[in-house]
Amino acid sequence: MSAMPGNAMPGSNPALEQEIQKKATNAIIAAVIGFFCCPLVQIYTLILANDALKQINQTGAGQQHQTLATVAKILAIVHLALVGVGILLWLLMIVLGIGAAAVGN
Repeated sequence: MSAMPGNAMPGSNPALEQEIQKKATNAIIAAVIGFFCCPLVQIYTLILANDALKQINQTGAGQQHQTLATVAKILAIVHLALVGVGILLWLLMIVLGIGAAAVGN
């Protein structure tokens, strides 16, 4: 019995495993970059992470990358939620400022 290269299991698809790994890795990198840079990157992160998780669930391949994709997805959701709350607070401040300015006149 010959040993399989890497972590490949008999009957697995190495190309699919590599594709899932690439998507999960790119998702976590985009999540971290998006957290410090532009929140819109998190949309890309969600797309990549969801795609990787969908492939893992459909094929059963790449189970070792499921945690990475899940963490990227959670980071993206948390960041987008924080940005949403920040925008709502900013809009509230504008409305309160306009109201205070109108009362002051």
